[in-house]
Order: sequence, then C-alpha cells, then structure tokens
Amino acid sequence: MKKLKVVLNILIIALFMHSTSYANLIEIPMTLDNWNIVSTSKVEQTTEGIKASKNGWAGVCGIKSKTYFNFTDSETFIKFKVITTDTLTVDPGIYIEGTQTLNAWRLTTSGSTEGILSNTWYYLRIKVNPDKTYTVITCKDNYDTYGGTVIKNQAGTVPDTENMQGRQTTQWEYISNTFIGIWFNSSSNTNGNIIAEEVKTTAIPNSAYNKIVGKIITSSEILGYTASVGGATVNAIPYNLSTVTDIYGDFKLSNIPVGECILQIESSYFQTLTISIQINVGDNIINSIEVFKPKCQNMYTQQEVDQLLEKIKSEKNAIIEQKDATITQLNTSIALMYTQGYLDKAVAEAEKRGELKYDINGDGKVGLEEVIKYLETISGVRVESLIIFPEERKYYLSD
Repeated sequence: MKKLKVVLNILIIALFMHSTSYANLIEIPMTLDNWNIVSTSKVEQTTEGIKASKNGWAGVCGIKSKTYFNFTDSETFIKFKVITTDTLTVDPGIYIEGTQTLNAWRLTTSGSTEGILSNTWYYLRIKVNPDKTYTVITCKDNYDTYGGTVIKNQAGTVPDTENMQGRQTTQWEYISNTFIGIWFNSSSNTNGNIIAEEVKTTAIPNSAYNKIVGKIITSSEILGYTASVGGATVNAIPYNLSTVTDIYGDFKLSNIPVGECILQIESSYFQTLTISIQINVGDNIINSIEVFKPKCQNMYTQQEVDQLLEKIKSEKNAIIEQKDATITQLNTSIALMYTQGYLDKAVAEAEKRGELKYDINGDGKVGLEEVIKYLETISGVRVESLIIFPEERKYYLSD
C-alpha cells in the first residue's frame, strides 16, 4: 500500500511539473495568414495542415512563421511529414543566421541511418536553455516527452558569434528574434511535398510582428447602405497606440502584444465605440467594425424633426407660389410691350413734349424706328430687330 502511495505521489508531481512547464504554450494556427511562403513553393491549406509543394526544380520548399519569437528558455514542438519518391533533406526547426543547429538537420528520405519515411508523421521538440545549451529531438509516433520513439537526438551550445564566409554573425543574440521554419531542400530537380500539421511553442512572440488590420464602417440603419468611415481615430488600450482610418475606412496597428486588447474608435460624426478583441500571434484581421450611433442622435425629438420638415415644406410651397406669380406677371408685361397702341401713345407723348430731336431723318415727324430709339433710351431695353407688317398694322419684335 505504501509503495502504491509513493508511486501515485511521484505521478502527481510529474504531472504537475509537466503541466507547469507548458502553461504558456502557444499554438500557431496552421492557416495561410500566419505563415509566409519560402522560395517559389506552391502552398495550400489542407485538412491535414499547410502543404508546400515543388515539382521538377532544385531549391528550398516550405513555409516560415510570420511571427518572430524570443526563443531564449523555450520549448518548441513541430509535427510534420514529407511525401516524395526522391531524396530530400528535411529541415524543420528554429533558424539562426549562419547556422542550422536548432533544427532536424540532415533528416533525409534516402533510407540512411538518419532517414525518414515518406508519408509518415514525425515529431520534433526543440529545447533552448538560458545557459545557451539546446537539445533537438526527432521522434516517430509522438514527441519524446509523450513516449515517442527517438530517431535522432542532437545537443550542443549556441555560440555567441560564428564566422560565416569571412563575416562574423551573431548567434545567441539571434535566438531572441527569429522565426520557425518548416521546409526541405534538394540540389536536383525533384518532386515532393512537406505538410505541417501543428506548431506549438513556449517562446515569447515579439509584439512588433503582431498586427491588427481592420475597417470602420457606418450602420446601414442610418444611411440605408453601408459606407466607410474615413478620418476615424482607432486607439489600442492600454498600449498607447493609435492610428487614423484612410478614406476607405481601413486601418492597421502594429506592435500589439498577445492577449486582450481594447479598441476605442472615435469620430467627429459618431459617438465613441469601445470593443474588446483577443490578439493572437501574427496578423489579426477584423473584417469590419460598425459605428452606429451618430453624435446628433439625441439632439432632437421626433416631433421636433416632424415640425421642422413641415416648416421647410410650407416655405418651399410659398416660394414656388411666389415664383409662379412673378413669372405670370413678367409674361403679362412682355405680352403688352411694343403693341401698336403702346407705340402710338409713345409717339404722341414725344410730339406733345416737342422731343423731335428723335426725328433722325429730319422730316418733321417721329417715325417708328425713331420711337424705338426713344423707348430704348428711356427704358434701357435694347431691341435687336423689328419685323413690320403694314397691312395688319402689327409689329413683332424678334426674340
């Protein structure tokens, strides 16, 4: 009985230590928006994970994480498989400039001692310690911490610097800001696929590579259609970060740490909107954020708005009536201008006043053309042409 209790205590302690070690484990989603393409690979998202393919050309084929991490004092887990009939060198792992010590270097499909099988899942665990030592363990069936069969075990120390083709490159410093790569390499025209099903790490994401990308729009209930809101300020709380939307309502915020983030949207035309979102590693896409409460919404009651509309309608009708009356008056005045009676009266008035100075031809009489000149002078209205029909004694002015 005592032995059983001892065994149970050991198991409990082991489970506690194991759960504590991976309490901060982050899983990077195996979706295309979290990974970049390496070289000219053909990359697609499948039910098994992200698949990178190459067909008939030499070089590198695979993916690398968009997010960079600080791998100091961390563990990283990668599940992958290769499908090929050719010989390939498979290199999943953590990459450092000038060296490839923190990956499953020289795992090949050639059937050698370190060879791997096509279409078989493999499990890679990379442990980096604060003292710069590391272990890279590749297994079949499962990770070594979960009873997997070890096929390769590497260990060593990350150097501070390395001479790479006559140039000194930093190594340990690079560990604090690098990416996870999953790819294979070949020096000949070969065919093959590499599939990554899961990637997890306790490394700390560098927030400089975490972004919020989104769009601010109006509510269709206000305008009857959806419209972009340009010039709105988007604040990320509590990180003291902000940006302004462009004319299309689009915005981007960078350097956002993983975890909860409060977005506050301010606009000249809408009341402030505050929402909470969860920031994951990489790009965080928000299709649209809808602002729906205009600042003027509570300024007037519905009755006041109705009264204002009625007033505007009444004033509009009065203006229309006044315009119609003015047009009628003008038409009447125009119709009476330069009739025969009007001209005869003008001639009589001119003769009565002795204004024969308008007798241009000097015949002692003021004729029609002379009267027109007189009328033009006193009225300020110029008549361009005149057609006379003596038989009917009617005179028409051209338009």
